[in-house]
Amino acid sequence: MKRMAFAAATAVVVIGLLSGCGAKEREELRNQVATLEQQLSQANSTLATRESEVAQLQSHVQSIQAERDEAVSQAERLKGELDSAKSELTKLKAKAKTAVKPAPKKSK
Repeated sequence: MKRMAFAAATAVVVIGLLSGCGAKEREELRNQVATLEQQLSQANSTLATRESEVAQLQSHVQSIQAERDEAVSQAERLKGELDSAKSELTKLKAKAKTAVKPAPKKSK
């Protein structure tokens, strides 16, 4: 942004100076203006490319965040299922202990 503003300001100053210069100086200043315009065009092109890259990266980040959110949700669901299974296993173990009590020993 600063580069574009600088180039535009320089072009205005150069054009203003053209009116008070000789033919040789005018040609040099025109060449400088052409160079500055070319640099500005390149800077705009680079900026457009970078903006496109940023948009692609933002899209990629959103995709990865969605995948992460889905994985976290699935992990939480699996944890709930595991906790339920552990609870059921504990209940079954308790039932098994009460169902299979050893017979009392007979006294002689």
